[in-house]
Order: sequence, then structure tokens, then C-alpha cells
Amino acid sequence: MNIHIYREVFHNIYLYKKIYDLVYEIQQHDNSLRYDDIVDVKWMIENKHFGLLREKIKANQLLYYCSGISFKLLFSLLDDSVELFISVFERYRHYLADCYTGGGNKNKNNKRDISLLQEIWKSNNIQVAKYFHQRGYLIHKLPFYVTLQDDTCPEVLEFFLNNGNIFLCHKLLSIFFSDVKKKLYHHDEIIRILQKHSTSLSMHQASARLRTLLLHPKPFLFDYYLPLFPKDLELSFDIEALLPKIKLNQYNLEILFWLYEKKFYCPSSSSKLNQFLKKRSLNGGDSMVEWNNYINQLENQQQFRFLNSTNFINSIKKDQHLLNSKNLFQLWYLDCFQNTQTKTTKNQIFIDTWNEFSDHIRVFPDYIYFSPTKPIPMDLDQEDVESLRDIKEISSHLLDIFCYFANIELISFIGDAGFDAQGIVDAIDIFSNEFMQNLSCYKTKQDFKLIDKLIQAEFIYPFYVLDSCTKYKNLPMFQFFLKKYPPTDPGELFLLFKRGVMDNCPDILNILKTQGFLMTRDVKIKIFKKGPFKNRLQFAKEILIDNSLNDKDTFLEVAIAQNDYPLSKYLLSNFDYPSMAPFKTKLSICYNIPLVDYILKYKNYQDSFCLSTVIQSNNLPFIEYIVKNNLTSIQDPLDNILIRAPILFLIKPFLDDSNHKFLLDSPIIDKKSTLQEIIYLIDQKAFKSIDYLLDFIYSQFGSIQIVEKDDLENLFFSLSIIGYIEKNLDQFENQTWFNQLNEKLQSIYTIIDLANPEIKYENIAAQGLDNQRLK
Repeated sequence: MNIHIYREVFHNIYLYKKIYDLVYEIQQHDNSLRYDDIVDVKWMIENKHFGLLREKIKANQLLYYCSGISFKLLFSLLDDSVELFISVFERYRHYLADCYTGGGNKNKNNKRDISLLQEIWKSNNIQVAKYFHQRGYLIHKLPFYVTLQDDTCPEVLEFFLNNGNIFLCHKLLSIFFSDVKKKLYHHDEIIRILQKHSTSLSMHQASARLRTLLLHPKPFLFDYYLPLFPKDLELSFDIEALLPKIKLNQYNLEILFWLYEKKFYCPSSSSKLNQFLKKRSLNGGDSMVEWNNYINQLENQQQFRFLNSTNFINSIKKDQHLLNSKNLFQLWYLDCFQNTQTKTTKNQIFIDTWNEFSDHIRVFPDYIYFSPTKPIPMDLDQEDVESLRDIKEISSHLLDIFCYFANIELISFIGDAGFDAQGIVDAIDIFSNEFMQNLSCYKTKQDFKLIDKLIQAEFIYPFYVLDSCTKYKNLPMFQFFLKKYPPTDPGELFLLFKRGVMDNCPDILNILKTQGFLMTRDVKIKIFKKGPFKNRLQFAKEILIDNSLNDKDTFLEVAIAQNDYPLSKYLLSNFDYPSMAPFKTKLSICYNIPLVDYILKYKNYQDSFCLSTVIQSNNLPFIEYIVKNNLTSIQDPLDNILIRAPILFLIKPFLDDSNHKFLLDSPIIDKKSTLQEIIYLIDQKAFKSIDYLLDFIYSQFGSIQIVEKDDLENLFFSLSIIGYIEKNLDQFENQTWFNQLNEKLQSIYTIIDLANPEIKYENIAAQGLDNQRLK
């Protein structure tokens, strides 16, 4: 900030007061947290308090890291610096979800989760990519598909390609280029890198790619393919016959010009296009101005077609291909909706087009049919209409569009045309989030009256409108419909109160109050229990005052269970709790270590947790805290408790003879062990010799005779472990295992190559395992 401007502004009494009043108005309903009460890493990242997070990490303060932090949120730390991102990841990486290595484990849908790899790619940061590779997190060789961005860093692209994390498939390259718009900032370098890692196209492949690019042009994709075409290229399609289907733009025009220059296209007609092709070929660069003007003219014509109803309808009538090849109203959506007309203009184009082709349309209560080729006889019943040739059922297309955008005018229009309410209700349910958000954008009384018409027609449920207004803070609409449709269901009224409190919208609560809807004590308690929300501490204070402290035990139990540090600290500091016995179970499964530390150290509550519960809940952060602070010894038998390998490794020093079966030389890992757990044990130097771990890895694939999909999952899982081992050899005392591993690796690569020959793994050992360094 320019300090001189700052001083001039805040030395001006009038401006200073204006700023102060505005900030006060914004924050009047907020209660600021104290410095010592801020321990939630997720909260600091979400609210972009990066400096505060850096300071607390540097001071080595105990912080609460929620395992539910998404990779997308974690990578937002790069908005501040790579150093902060790495320091947070290094400190909390063992508490991430099991799939955090990006491919070694399956997600809840039983599919490999590659979100970490994708976020590394999206970060577009070579420092980040190299960091993960050097740490052993980018070793996994299962290629995945990503999309090129306008600003993709060439160095990152080449790094991913060299490392085998991107697999270039010619059939899917259109997807790879799909997000590139009109400018590729590092065009020449990107194209060169991609070509370097690609194989030449066969005759059939080259012809098929050219045809696809003419029909569905993608920016810069032709530049990539050009050097890969065979020298004796022959086309398997007729360009002139394809021309009527082509929507010309600057990208496929360049391809047409190349085909014209190479004598693949010898036009027989003297169309305007062919005149320009010939002129550019003869005059070279001198004709480029005319050529670019021609391209601009084509693009303007395409846009002009959808400026109003008359142009839209006339363009369809002139080009029967448009009418026959696509759903007419899908065409309206794809072209008209993506242009810049107002909603009123778009809606009028739709209504006028519908009326123009009304004899091609039949509306039944549950379906709408459209015939692109001929009118539908009015005397046909629904079964006969369904059997007509070329008939299209369009209600699903229309409802998807109208309900996604909450287009109340067009929903009303098809309702008036005879479509049944249930179909509209079902479509709204499918797009409920989008519908609610877009519905809340209506502001005028005319809009409210149209929404009211839909309510009366039973297209929209009244509470749906009130809930939308509450969620997106549309106060005029909320006030209008609350008077007209006051909620009579206690559950619906509770949801409105809950949104008003949890979304910190006091204006909604005030409107409810003026209409005679008051929150009871039970409702307040129920809202409080729903989970952490902004200003919950202040909300709890008000309830406690109103109820003479009768709820303090309930509040502390909920606060501990939900890892709410500021609220727990407030309750423990201001109210008397003789014992932690009532909260023992909740505290034992609490992952908020600053809260655990506050209760055990600063409040000095003894015997406030149950160790067997901590172990059984697999509460690794709590166990680490116990071990670090030497808080307990384990004398009770643990025979009936399932103990995960990392926790078993940590508690071994505390075990006595009653738990002798756990006193083994090596940690117990089995087929249920996750990649996260194995990496944790490697980092803790749990394996004195690598032989035990190597035998476990080989057991995952050693007996495979016929390769199935699940077998490949085990192979990729094993490769991820091997990759991490190679980058972290200093965690093992005995490293004389490489020759044995290298022999067994060859059988892995053979199995993978046989199972999936399209993916080449021959050089994995060279890329992932540096033989010379290991010897």
C-alpha cells in the first residue's frame, strides 16, 4: 500500500468516519475471534488468513487440521506462496484422506482417486510438481487425462509427460484441447513438446482427425497434428460433400486452405469461400486482410442469426439441415443462450419459434413431441404420435434448461400449453441447487406475481421459494411470500430459523419476528447442535443467559464432539465443570488437539479420556499427542480392539506382557492397510529392514495368473509404494534389497504390459528407480 495515500485518507475526518461507519455496519453482527482462539487450519485457509497461518506454524503452535480439507482448498495456499503450501502439507500430510497420493487407493465409488495429481497439474507450478516428485508423491505411473489451459506452463507439461503422468491418446486430444480458447500463451513451445511425445498418425487416423477437425474445430489442434500426418496422406472422405455440414470459423478455414494448397480440395464451384481460397493462395500475405475480414463476416453472420426471432426462424427455414439434424429447441439453447441477449429477448425468440412451428409440436400431460420433418396431425393420440418417424421427445431437454436457469416465464409457458405439473416438479428437484440460486435473482413485483402463478399451478412449492430467499438473502421476495404463504409446518419453520442463524442473516430473523414467528428454547438448542457456524459462540451465550445455565453440559458435549475450540474454551473458562467424566467418550474421539491440550494441561483434568476408545477410533493425532507427552502406560488387554498399524507402532513402548501378541519386530500390515498408513510407517522408520515390506508388496501380485481389473489396482498400489520407497531410502537401515526388488519388478511390468499394452511401462524402472544411485 502507498503509505502517503493511506495517511491522506485516514487524516481526513470525513473519509475516516465514512470508512469506520461502513466497517461497523458490515461487522455489527459478527463477533471477532481472539488470536489464541484461532486454531483451525481450514478456517484460516478459507478466510485467506495466510499470514496468520504462517505465523502460527512458524511458532510451532498446536493447530487443528481437519481431514476433510479438499485438495482444491489446500492448493489455494499457492495464492500466497509455495513455501507456505509446502510447510502446511509437510506438517499435516499424514492426516489427509487415504487417497492423498493420487491413485494408490480407491475412493468411495471404488475408483482410483487422482485428485492430487490433477490439483498439481492445475497449479501450473513447476516448483510444486518437482516437490511432489522428489518427495515420492508423483511416482504413480497410472496416466490420467487433463485439459490444456490457455496459460499452461511448458515446463510443467514436459515434466508431467517425462514422468509418465499424462498419457497422450489421439482419440482424446480434442478433450485435452477443449479448454483452450483463442490464445495459447506458449503456443510454439507447447506444440513442440506435445509432438515430441507423440507417435505419427496412420493414414486412417490422419484422415479421421482431419474430418473431425473440419466438423468440430479446436484451436491449435491442427498445428499439433500437422507434422504427424504421413507424407503420402490420402483422404477417405469427400470434402465437397462434407462442406454443407461444416460451420465455418477461423480454425477449420485454415484447414481448408491447407487442403486446398496440398491439392486435396479442388473446388468445382465458384462460391465466395472458394474465391477467397484461390485469392489467398495466389497473393499470399497480401490477401490476409481480405481473408480475416471474410472470417469476421462469417462470425458476424452466425451471431446475427440469433439476434431476434425473425432472423432465428428465417435461418432455420433456409437451412433445413439445422432443422433436421438437431432438436430445434436444443439449437435455440446452445446458440441463443450462449450469446448476449437479455433473458426477455431469449424467451421471446423461444416463444415466437414455438408458435411458428406449433403444428410440428404436440403437448401431452407428461411428454412434449416435436417433428422436424412435417406437421403432426391433431387427431393422433399419444401412442400414435410416439410411433411417427423422426419424432423427438423434447420435454426433458426443455425442462433441464428451464429448471436449471429457473426461467419462470418459459416454465409458465409450457404449463399453459398443457404440460403436467409433476414433470416440472421432478425437474426442479433434479436441479434444486441451481434452481434455488437462480430463482433468488428475481427482484420485481412482476416477477413475484409470475412465481406466485407457478405456486398456484402447483409447479413450485411455496416453502421452496422461502428457502431460496433465506439461503440467498433476497429480503423483498422473502417478505412478499412470507405474508402470502406463512409456514404452517414446524419442520419448515425450523429450517428457516436454522438458515437465518447459521448463515448469519439477522434480517431474515427480524422479518420472521415481525410476522410473529419466534424461536423457542428447543428450536435454539436444536440449531446449536447442528454444527459449527459463524457466531455460534455468541448464539450460545444468549441461550445460556436465557436458560440460567441449564444447558452448559449439553453445550460442552456438543462443542467437544464438533471440535469447536473457541466455544469449548469459553465454557470451560466461565462455568464450573467438576469432572470430565461425562465427556470422556466425546473427548477420546476428538481430533482437535489444541482442545485436548487445553483440557489436559491448562484445566488439569485427570483421567479425562479413554485410551481404548482413542485406539479403536483410529485417532492418530491424539495417540501422537499421548506418546509425545508420555501420558499413559497400557496395562489393560487390547485383545478385542482392532488396532491399525500406525497406532500399533506408536503404542508399542507402552504395552506390557498382557498384550504380548502385539510385541512383534515389524508392524502388522495386511491387505487392508492403506497407502497412507504404509507411508506413515516408512516416515516413522518403522521398518528396520525393507525385506518385510518388500515381501508384503510382492504378495500383492506374486500369485496373479490372469490379470483382472482388481489385480491391476493392486499392481498400481504396489508401484506407488515402490515409488515412495525409492525417494525415501534414508528411512531404512538396510538398503541392500534393490537387486531382489529389481528382479521382481520385471514380472510386474510384464503383467502390466500384457494387461494394458496401450500404456508403455518399459521405462518405469529408469524413470522411477535410479539404479546407479541405489547400488
